[in-house]
Amino acid sequence: MSLPTLLRSVFSKASAVEERRDSARMHFPQATAVRVIVKPSFRQYIAVLYNVSESGLGLILPRYLEPGTKVAVLIQAPEYSSIVIAYVVHCTAQPSERWLSGCCFNRVLTDREFCTLLGYCPDSAR
Repeated sequence: MSLPTLLRSVFSKASAVEERRDSARMHFPQATAVRVIVKPSFRQYIAVLYNVSESGLGLILPRYLEPGTKVAVLIQAPEYSSIVIAYVVHCTAQPSERWLSGCCFNRVLTDREFCTLLGYCPDSAR
């Protein structure tokens, strides 16, 4: 079993009782930035990654995004990049004029994409 699959499995079982979502979220203790392109305007933003799961992610953005808005999330690491499409499910006001946009992916992330978002990608996921 690859590390990403193992992490997903362990985290999912540990959080299943607390979480009512399709898949448990992994929160980030440190600020992790990702580039987000909002469609159809193609306006770009730098978002702080709030959480991630197999089915979606939470993004802290400087503006409100209407539920249903399509966004492209750029996943980057040295020698690797990928673009994942997601749809805004909800957008909640946060302190300091920021917004938490909960988004669902249009497909399941690959192990490499998932690991890259987490900031650690073992050789088995490459």
